[in-house]
Amino acid sequence: MQELSRLLELRGVQFHPVENRIPCFPHIINICVRHILDEYWKADFSDVVGRWVIEGKTIEKDMYVQAIRLKALDRARLLIRTIRASDKRRSSFRVIITTGNDEKWFQDDSGANIQLPVVQLLHDEPTRWDSAYVMLNRLRTLRQAVDLFCDSPLQRHMIDKKLSPMEWLVLQDLEVILEVSTHMFWARNLINYYISGTACCSANDVQRKHSRTEWCGSCFREHG
Repeated sequence: MQELSRLLELRGVQFHPVENRIPCFPHIINICVRHILDEYWKADFSDVVGRWVIEGKTIEKDMYVQAIRLKALDRARLLIRTIRASDKRRSSFRVIITTGNDEKWFQDDSGANIQLPVVQLLHDEPTRWDSAYVMLNRLRTLRQAVDLFCDSPLQRHMIDKKLSPMEWLVLQDLEVILEVSTHMFWARNLINYYISGTACCSANDVQRKHSRTEWCGSCFREHG
């Protein structure tokens, strides 16, 4: 910081090496993500059209805004906490996934049978910048099993915690928004690694993420 101060002073810029700080990139991303998660439900939709179409389905603005105002993200967190609250519930949730896979209950958007991963839901962590994205991604991946769990006669206490289709849509949109920050972080990490050989993770981690290079590139093209 002393050297940076000296260089800036040569250019006529006053910079105090103690009083000024340059936040790290992940910290900046975390601040941005926190602002999104804390304020999304206050968004102004006054200039948004009354309805729009997504994949052939008409979305009514009033219903979408209502799901946001009711804090769909908080409802998702409550749902996850409830399912994970005991070993018995986690075991029951796992049984639904394995049984559904065996009986071919689960389908993709085209109607083809799919296998859901036999994993548990995840909490997010306020101090971990990408944990909300990871939480939502896991939750939406297991959506069909989650809905079956809430509808199960053995889980009647879950019915009021079941997410509505509009809440699922809001969570999907939040995941897409948060995914951009994930792309940006890994793009930055890869750039650091290829330029200097250093990054926020080990070289082995970067190599394991090497397949993300094209993915990050497409992100830059779409959002740059």
